[in-house]
Amino acid sequence: AVDYCKTLSRRGGRLVYLTGRDEGMRAGTERSLARHGFPTGADAELVLKPRFDFPDLPFKTQALERLAGLGVVVGAFENEPAHINLLFEAFPEAHMYFVNSKHSGKPVLPHPSVLWISDFRR
Repeated sequence: AVDYCKTLSRRGGRLVYLTGRDEGMRAGTERSLARHGFPTGADAELVLKPRFDFPDLPFKTQALERLAGLGVVVGAFENEPAHINLLFEAFPEAHMYFVNSKHSGKPVLPHPSVLWISDFRR
């Protein structure tokens, strides 16, 4: 994932880390991204929920307009099926990837056009 993000950044892409983490976790999230080598600073934007008790799906729904305002969305990676479906519906021309890993377990399947991956190994 780090190499992928670095490649996108080198090619002029703007990275947006849209997460269900809340603002109280900003400092730790920024440290973790940097420690693992993900592009940060001017090359990327970290978008977090305003508070812990704000539900993830409504937060990400509200964030769609902000994402669209940053430029053309070319792709997204998401481990929550309902969230990748939301992104797919908002940006149908983008490449959407469901990361088949730990998630809420809610009985939702990704849209059939969404690609599934388990990790970033080649």
